[in-house]
Amino acid sequence: MESKIEKVLKQSFPDFFAQENLQGLNFATYQILKIVFEQSVKQIEENNTERLKEIFEIVDNLYQFGSLYDKNAIENEYLLALSTIENPISFGKHLKLMPKTLKGVFLKSIIEN
Repeated sequence: MESKIEKVLKQSFPDFFAQENLQGLNFATYQILKIVFEQSVKQIEENNTERLKEIFEIVDNLYQFGSLYDKNAIENEYLLALSTIENPISFGKHLKLMPKTLKGVFLKSIIEN
């Protein structure tokens, strides 16, 4: 059975999962978030701030209205991974793109880890 995270992210970003070897496969929530993280990195590398902001908004919505499992998955697989690629210059820029809730959780994950 597909989790809320899987369903929403696959519907919101079908192009992320359009590769031939990914079509029709069922993924665990953590695998889905890893793919979305990788796509976020791609958006950062391409300086596509609008698309990155869209990703952040959807992840934020999933976090705000998700179960404890969803929140833990987002913190552990998405935000923690995102924090590892930040540098002082990009950090402020990306923080400005994040909705308030996601921003707070992102900062918390950096401080705790």
